Amino acid sequence: MSTMRAALGIGPSPAPDTRRNAITTAEHWAGAPCTETDPDLWYSEDHKERAQAAKICATCPLAFECAENGRDEKWGIWGGIDRGEPYRARRTAERARRAARQAEAS
Repeated sequence: MSTMRAALGIGPSPAPDTRRNAITTAEHWAGAPCTETDPDLWYSEDHKERAQAAKICATCPLAFECAENGRDEKWGIWGGIDRGEPYRARRTAERARRAARQAEAS
């Protein structure tokens, strides 16, 4: 387990989430690529490794559900979303809202 994951008390895999009303059975997540890859990749402090994890998520049929399960997480890649960089998500959402307002005004 990585030092960062240990410090945050994060478990061995980004997919299963026992704190929410999510489906957490091993059978449900069995097809997820993250179950066959080093889990430290999803919690790496290295930007390139996190990008590699996100790329793997892009091939996963459970990515949307995983992203929903990890919505409240403070660290890690969840469904291809880097939870370690929440400012980027806020900035992207603000750009989308601004574009929608401009489109409505046109």
